[in-house]
Amino acid sequence: MFPCQGEAQTTVDGKGRITLKSPYREHVPSKLYLMRDVDGCLRVLDKHAWDAVAARFASMDPMSPETALVERFYIAGTAEVTVDPADGRVRIPEKLLQWLGATDDDRQVTIVPKASHLELWLSSRYDAYLEQNAEDGTLRDLALSLFAGGRQRQDPNATAIEDDA
Repeated sequence: MFPCQGEAQTTVDGKGRITLKSPYREHVPSKLYLMRDVDGCLRVLDKHAWDAVAARFASMDPMSPETALVERFYIAGTAEVTVDPADGRVRIPEKLLQWLGATDDDRQVTIVPKASHLELWLSSRYDAYLEQNAEDGTLRDLALSLFAGGRQRQDPNATAIEDDA
């Protein structure tokens, strides 16, 4: 688990590395697992979280075409990486940089903390993702569902989150 809050910005250097800055560096182990995600980002997992993902796949029907497809995407799309203890740098394999969308002209990355892992997003992609989900109401609807006990507000133009008090 990564007990961090708030997004952080970093840049992919010419060798395909990012630098984990404080407070992230203080909370990450020396080995991490970078796993591609269907949203176009990379999940950053510690060993415990990676073991849980692997166990989940191990419990699935190995002969299922659906399992095979998802396993190929996630398991084959994961790399174990090492965090340089001196400066917090992590080398992202080229294939995962391509998945992230990093190019010579667009190498700014946003680190997004979540409860059980971190996410790495190409900053331009992350901004577009948030904007799209805010504009089409998806973010609002999910927030209401999660924080207001599933209760939908009657006013479609309302934006504040109400609790059930």
